[in-house]
Amino acid sequence: MAAWQLIRRVTAAVLSDLERGLRGLLAGNEQLVPLLAFPHYPHTFSRASKSDDFKVPSILDEAVLWMAAPKNRRTIEVNRTRRRADRKLLKPRRDIELCPNCSEPKLKHRLCGNCYSYVAFETKNIRQKIAWLEGGPLRTPAMETVVHYNDDAPVTNLGKRIVEQKRKRPHWFPAA
Repeated sequence: MAAWQLIRRVTAAVLSDLERGLRGLLAGNEQLVPLLAFPHYPHTFSRASKSDDFKVPSILDEAVLWMAAPKNRRTIEVNRTRRRADRKLLKPRRDIELCPNCSEPKLKHRLCGNCYSYVAFETKNIRQKIAWLEGGPLRTPAMETVVHYNDDAPVTNLGKRIVEQKRKRPHWFPAA
């Protein structure tokens, strides 16, 4: 008999005894059998267990152990500095100016809300008048439209549709 065969038999016997002892400790739990693997060792064991529903609770199954947790407590000074830091304060707006027409505050390069309400009102009136003249949707004539106010010069525009408004022209609405 060769030396390597003798070493293999002795190792197999030791592993068998170790496995048998561990199987007795675990009370038939087959999830952990075989505990040690050996390439030439036949893993034959009986599947008969004392209780099939017995499970060894695994500490790795509990997700609480895997969650992050603070290792050191933060002091109250650090917490207050973090909560009330300068970077969290409101920064002053530098893009607000007064409207040159109505002196209301507005954002730079934007139409002021007060002036926009005037423009929206006038546009709504002009559109209502055009809708009344056309008599319904999809009846728009293929010609240019001119809005005429009371204080405008007399109309001499030939070939253009004229929408007359019965009031004074707003100062912000230039004459054509």
